Amino acid sequence: MQSILVISLVILFLDRLTKNIILSKLTPLQGIPVVPNVFHLTLVFNKGAAFGILQNATLLFILISVFSIAFILFFVIFKPQYIKSILMKLNG
Repeated sequence: MQSILVISLVILFLDRLTKNIILSKLTPLQGIPVVPNVFHLTLVFNKGAAFGILQNATLLFILISVFSIAFILFFVIFKPQYIKSILMKLNG
């Protein structure tokens, strides 16, 4: 469990680091070639879900997030046996 936490924190740190580097080096829609004519990094902002779906639907995303957190907390607080069962199945 601790290794998952450490790996998650390292990935989170690297994600934030690379995002900050890109934001400081590029302007919107500016690209830099990583592999010329094959792979370029381009700074774009996505205000929706994956691939821009549901753009400007911030309230919907907030409601889905709040519902999801409440759903998980319900099971953690009132049905801990389900959480234990799921964790045992995931661990093999």
